[in-house]
Amino acid sequence: LGAAESVNSQALMETIRRTKNQRRVDGVCPIYTLLETLQPTSGKLLRYDQGLESEVNSVVTFASMGFYRE
Repeated sequence: LGAAESVNSQALMETIRRTKNQRRVDGVCPIYTLLETLQPTSGKLLRYDQGLESEVNSVVTFASMGFYRE
């Protein structure tokens, strides 16, 4: 999230590569493409939360971000 918020697509991909996507980030390619295409100057984490699925003992995290060109 930090790399995306700092609008650094290369840092995002390096983190995913280095950790072998250990956190199972979904949507890496669309996020990278968005950052490369829009080339925003800033980003802001708007919300981060977790959803617990107790039946299967699983946690899903999700976030929303705003990207801006100033």
